[in-house]
Amino acid sequence: MKFTVAICTWNRAELLRQTLKSFCELRPGRDDWELVVVNNKCTDDTELVCHAFASQLPLRMIRENQQGHSVSRNRAILDAKGQYVVWTDDDVLVDPGLLGAYESAISAYPNSAFFGGKIIPKFEIKPARWITENREICSGVFAERDLGNSRFECTKQKLPFGANLVIRRDIQQKFLFRSEFGREANTVRGFDEIDVLQRLLDDGQRGYWIPEAHVEHFIPASRMTLDYFARYFHGQGETWITRGVTIPDRKQLQYQIRKQNWNYRLSCWRSSKIWFPKFVVLHNLRGQFDKL
Repeated sequence: MKFTVAICTWNRAELLRQTLKSFCELRPGRDDWELVVVNNKCTDDTELVCHAFASQLPLRMIRENQQGHSVSRNRAILDAKGQYVVWTDDDVLVDPGLLGAYESAISAYPNSAFFGGKIIPKFEIKPARWITENREICSGVFAERDLGNSRFECTKQKLPFGANLVIRRDIQQKFLFRSEFGREANTVRGFDEIDVLQRLLDDGQRGYWIPEAHVEHFIPASRMTLDYFARYFHGQGETWITRGVTIPDRKQLQYQIRKQNWNYRLSCWRSSKIWFPKFVVLHNLRGQFDKL
């Protein structure tokens, strides 16, 4: 079997339904790939949704009772049967030619350990002005990734994201996801797949950007609010401490939070290009402080 497509999900049954429906349009036949859905302690209709597509897709649902995205991903690696693990999310719409594009890439670069392609946001509602005016900052929140239309060898500065990522299984088994990174229930931490890819590069492995392999990432209205952005950048601050990017003095950090909060409030009446970056820094600092 060439591919194991892996989706880890937690209580997003209706979004998962959209994703599985898009997989029904994939062009390769059923014998070429399998779809593994890791049910991470879901309490909604996830199991019913998976059963509804069992006759249309080469789908297996497995359960992982320890909460956490990274833990669920490692479970998928252990259960995968394909030569390559295709990572995606429970809120994407896949292009029908996705696996064909990666099969072509594998033929072109047989010694490569990983591949990745475009992630294009598909918004449920029109983005607010403060989002469009700060699109570069917001792109990470939406897992948007577009590194151009030409293939190239990846570097630590140019890596794919986990919603559209392929890793050779025998190599992936040696480079599992670290549980201190990645989402866990409502905690919005990240860096899980970037950590893996950076370790792969440090090991001398190679990866390629494959622009013709692309997916759409559905962005619901609930992820286009300041409340969600606050949680996201709070999680980013937690991740910074875990990574050791910054270990500030607690008193100094408290001072920076008070100062940034004051600056943010004073700028709220001005252009979002002024107040929004201050909002981002403020919640990043709060995430660092709470993690400490």
